[in-house]
Amino acid sequence: MGTRFGRLSSLASGPSAQTLATSVAAQALTVISGVIAARALGVEGRGTLAILWLIPVTLVLLGGIGIPQATTFYVAREIENARGVVRISVRITVLLAIGLSVAYTAGLLLFGGSEDAFSTGQGFLSVGLVPMFLAQNLGVATLLGLKRYRAFNFGRLSPVILYAAGLLILFVIGHDSLSSILGVMLFSWAAVAVSTWVIVFRNLPSSDEPVRTNTKEVAEFGLRGVIGSVSPIDDVRVDQLMVGALMDTRALGLYVAALAFCNLPRFIAQAIGSVSFPRIASAATVSDAWKLTSRALRVGVLSIFGITVLLFLTMPFLLPLLFGDDFSEAVSLGRILLLAALFLAIHRLLTELARGLGHPGYGSITELVNLGVFLLGILAFATPASTHGIAYAVLAGGLASSTLLALLLRRLRKIQSAGDS
Repeated sequence: MGTRFGRLSSLASGPSAQTLATSVAAQALTVISGVIAARALGVEGRGTLAILWLIPVTLVLLGGIGIPQATTFYVAREIENARGVVRISVRITVLLAIGLSVAYTAGLLLFGGSEDAFSTGQGFLSVGLVPMFLAQNLGVATLLGLKRYRAFNFGRLSPVILYAAGLLILFVIGHDSLSSILGVMLFSWAAVAVSTWVIVFRNLPSSDEPVRTNTKEVAEFGLRGVIGSVSPIDDVRVDQLMVGALMDTRALGLYVAALAFCNLPRFIAQAIGSVSFPRIASAATVSDAWKLTSRALRVGVLSIFGITVLLFLTMPFLLPLLFGDDFSEAVSLGRILLLAALFLAIHRLLTELARGLGHPGYGSITELVNLGVFLLGILAFATPASTHGIAYAVLAGGLASSTLLALLLRRLRKIQSAGDS
């Protein structure tokens, strides 16, 4: 009884609870900033802002080739010489930042123009987000590998706080144009990226021994897990891209508003998974690693399911209240996406656990299945194109990928248990 009480107390006050609280706060601030942006820009303008956010996010998550996740893994494994691991990751990330920024700029020069939904100048503000996102992602990944959870959570929450506060100021003083909002966004992530790296280097372990990993290993680990860490649906939001490409900005604005209530299950899964990832990676034995995995899975699934039910019941009231009556037709769409978010969140949790067990490829395999089922779902449910049909395709992909990943981990446990015996 005492041991069980101790575990519950740890869950309530330890790093997992702190990270969960950070995720809840981040989601609340995301909703607030989304509401302010929607009321300032309208449905079409909110859709345009989503595009200018989505492009750099997509470039960073895919073009970042999983280096932050690889950094967390190897820093946890070689925590006594973390500086050497970070040095490798920084060199790779600088090259990626230059290449991705140049590629995005070239795309704007070739295809951007004043006749588009956004100006070339606004597009260039969006380009600046690419190196800031890369720097911030690598910084918080390093802190996670070091198990400096308070600093890790500071790095996750601070840019969202600055962005929401900046939007509120713009809204109050009446300068809430698309360019101003993009400028606040860029400043928020740049300021926090700098402060995060100051914190990283303030206490970064180093030794005279050479680092045991190398550039090739870090890159290979990242590449094996990049699709798993960068979900085409849950992170890149291919569904949003399809809504924007196949439909109009009004439809995209409604879709984005519906998604605002679907982030919390994902944040909860990411919070529990991210805390568990370095702990599992640094476990002394395979048996210890699986004990940590099982515990995180139980807590995670219960938390994800509970918040999903709560949001499902309250969405018809909260969504029009926060976003306005113009967005009321997004309620039924949001409920479908919320069910999809349940399975996508479970998949995200399982992906983090698999990565901690040294199998980043599991998440990549099942994300490919997710994408394949989603595309088949588009043919089945969204021909002709409709927001509800695309949402049903997201639900089908999430259900298929989470089920397959659970089966893969169950098989892995049987194999490793048989090897121990």
